[in-house]
Amino acid sequence: MPKAMIIMNPESGKQKAPDLVEPLQEILQTDYDSVHLIQSQSMEDLCAWAKQSATDQYDALFLMGGDGTINAGMNAILPYPTRPTLGIVPLGTFNNAASMLGFPRNYNQAIQAYQSVKKQWIDIGQCNQTCFLSSVAIGPIVESIKQMDSYELAELGSLDYFKQVLSSLEEGQAQSYRITKHSQTQEYQYSLIVLSLGNALLRMQHLFQDARLDDGLLNLVGLKESTISEKIGLATQILNRGVLANDLIDYDQLEECQIHLADSTSESHCNLDGDQGPLLPLQIKVIPRALEVFVPLQAESTP
Repeated sequence: MPKAMIIMNPESGKQKAPDLVEPLQEILQTDYDSVHLIQSQSMEDLCAWAKQSATDQYDALFLMGGDGTINAGMNAILPYPTRPTLGIVPLGTFNNAASMLGFPRNYNQAIQAYQSVKKQWIDIGQCNQTCFLSSVAIGPIVESIKQMDSYELAELGSLDYFKQVLSSLEEGQAQSYRITKHSQTQEYQYSLIVLSLGNALLRMQHLFQDARLDDGLLNLVGLKESTISEKIGLATQILNRGVLANDLIDYDQLEECQIHLADSTSESHCNLDGDQGPLLPLQIKVIPRALEVFVPLQAESTP
């Protein structure tokens, strides 16, 4: 008898999660004999229940919350040899992981998408000892984004969102990094480094030609020092043509890399799936086809 567990972060969805869970339950009851609903009280509570979904051999685990909730639940079940299929129900501010899989940004539409889904094995990334589902971000721009109003950013369309993020970085803000990739080490000056999975970046899809959720590769994007007007022009170019290497961007695909601050006396945290990650240096690699997830049969394209 198939059984599913829903773990809901009650604070997510602008605290509307308790009202949004009922439609999801109704949809899932057509496919599962048992649907167990949990309201998590803390991140530790969420992880404990996620682990139980694996040890009790649930067929599916649905996580209702933002990127931090999704990341924590995913990391909790990964050590188990037999894991439930993961369902991501996006109720956060940015929902990068859900966008990567093709779920709509609108909460209600994302839940309704579960009426018609399929299972798919996807790659995940590992950054030091923690796994990630969508991206790792490094650099001064990460600190700049923290100062911005997250709810206002979430209401913007893709182009305006990307422009706002890039223009938040003042001119002259770049750091030196020592990056090892393809068995070679070189020093680079970047204001932003992003490593992402699949073909999505900063909530926008179809940005990397030929990239797939299961291609065994990470996309590495390095934003060079540039003026605000150059960054805004770059946002339009990326949205229209995707990410291509040019005078302002370095782009590469790889299986693993190491990233150090060139100045060993400095400290800097990365951003991991939207939340604060470990301090540099970072050892980052892709783990091919490591996680089975639900994806919409008709994935939404970000306008």
